[in-house]
Amino acid sequence: MFNTEELQAASLVGINSDCLRASTVKTIKMLTLFIVGCLLATGAFAQDPRCPAICDPLDQPVFLPHEWDCSKYYVCSNGYAVEMQCPDPLLWNQSINVCDWPWAVTCSLPPTTTTTSRPPPTPPAGCPGSS
Repeated sequence: MFNTEELQAASLVGINSDCLRASTVKTIKMLTLFIVGCLLATGAFAQDPRCPAICDPLDQPVFLPHEWDCSKYYVCSNGYAVEMQCPDPLLWNQSINVCDWPWAVTCSLPPTTTTTSRPPPTPPAGCPGSS
């Protein structure tokens, strides 16, 4: 979240980098919940069975990893899973529920299949359809 120079500057003025990180995580979570509330007001999302139907405001929010993109995640709100995007170049870290540096994230995606196709055969010279 912070580059080395920012952390060094913070330590020079007596700010603990762990406190700085905790404050940033709290701000990101609050912003995420605000955005989720705004998005849900549009009614553009379908309920997700992985999300609790009713969220207790005293409980921690429920976060889910995205199925195929490590820079995305979902936050649950009243039974709805709302897709969120981490800022570039961060990836979703499911173990601590924050967007984090790529080196600190273990992203495990399901295997994908690749389909290849051959170009159509070219007819020999002198055959119909050859150029």
